[in-house]
Amino acid sequence: MADLIGVSTQYLSTLERGVVGTSIPTMIRICDVLQVSCDYIMMGREDKNDISDVLKRLEYLAPEQLGIVEHGINVLLEAMGAALR
Repeated sequence: MADLIGVSTQYLSTLERGVVGTSIPTMIRICDVLQVSCDYIMMGREDKNDISDVLKRLEYLAPEQLGIVEHGINVLLEAMGAALR
């Protein structure tokens, strides 16, 4: 982990124990490596919805079924006034 964020193992250890703080650039590198938001690290909350369970279920659909689901999602998002991607 220390190598991935560009700090010494000693510094990472003192950071983990709360002995020292860190700079914003180092915090951003930590979040990038862990693939989490700064909110999650600092406040214990994620700023995005966790849809990993939904994605796992969709992986097993046939292409035709996935098309139906995608159409349904588009209709729901349009009805809610959400932007379609």
